[in-house]
Amino acid sequence: AAPSRTGYTFDGWSDGSNTYAAGYEYTVGTSNLTFTAQWTALTVKEISVNTAPSKVLYTTNEKFAPAGLIINVKFSNDSTTTVSYASASSSFTFNPDLDTALQTTHTSVTITYGGQSCSQSITVEDPKTVISIVFSGQTTNFKIGSSFSGPTTITAKYNHGTDVDVTDQASITGYSMNTAGQQTVTVSYTENN
Repeated sequence: AAPSRTGYTFDGWSDGSNTYAAGYEYTVGTSNLTFTAQWTALTVKEISVNTAPSKVLYTTNEKFAPAGLIINVKFSNDSTTTVSYASASSSFTFNPDLDTALQTTHTSVTITYGGQSCSQSITVEDPKTVISIVFSGQTTNFKIGSSFSGPTTITAKYNHGTDVDVTDQASITGYSMNTAGQQTVTVSYTENN
């Protein structure tokens, strides 16, 4: 049987003068012979993503991280294999490259291997920030000595359009339940508090 080598086609065995196909019967004389395998490098015909990188969601200014990426490779003789970024990182190039700070306008990364390209979708978002705090469900009239409690909901509104109930993480300060008159209440919430 012919030997195999990823990315190559076997052309036969050479004795330095002639090349013989796999399975050829050769009669050995009285002198030593050396046969060398003859290979022709295959060209990459097509690539596609087999397994997406571990990370496809980014925050603005992060850099593309190809860890976990595996591609399908189809060669000029229609043989196929898979290649992981981890095993052949120097053979891959990317656009945007690995030193580019990603922006929200980046929606995909072009992967090139063996002269062929495919793309991987990514999402790049602005950093998640709280744009407002909504305080709801609380009465505004109290009797001196009563407690500041009840069906209060404190909601953080984010720049990405999401709302999160942060009642248990927020603090309410700036008031005294033992003082009559109008008071200003401060509702505070710190992300990752």
